[in-house]
Amino acid sequence: KRALQLDPTFTDASIGLSIILNDLGKYDEGQKVFEEAQVHMKLKNKKEDSYINERIALKHEELAELYFRYERYNEALEQYLKAYKIFNQRTQPLHSACDCFLKLNSTSKAIHLLSNLIKKYPKDLNSKIKLGQIYYDLGNITQSVEIWENVLTIDPENKGAKSLLNRAHITEFTNQSI
Repeated sequence: KRALQLDPTFTDASIGLSIILNDLGKYDEGQKVFEEAQVHMKLKNKKEDSYINERIALKHEELAELYFRYERYNEALEQYLKAYKIFNQRTQPLHSACDCFLKLNSTSKAIHLLSNLIKKYPKDLNSKIKLGQIYYDLGNITQSVEIWENVLTIDPENKGAKSLLNRAHITEFTNQSI
């Protein structure tokens, strides 16, 4: 029992305890220990499957990139979303899904996707930079400047944000001069 307190996934201890309890005639208690061991093993196996999930997700991304290359954006979008659903440790599939939305003229969906991603991962600077770029392309310079300045408060040396912010300031100055 002490071994299972220390490590509930210790299968040998679960099996041994279950056998001992059954030998002592405590069948219900032995069955409970066995069932708990099964639950822990399923959870442990799911954790160990992260490598497999990552490999499968990468294959979905490869297929999505192929679809994207041949301008089959709906199919690419579907594959990028599958990749993220299978293995959500990387944000790149959602950035690529965002590109699909933009190609499909669904800018609001791209903005919504990136906004949700930023809420989930507030330190994901790439998502912020990409969202700022979308606002910039829409002509919302103020919003893009605000986002890129936020990136620079987190990472003052971020070259991408610095460059884009410079461009936005030049655009603002040019628009004010006209």
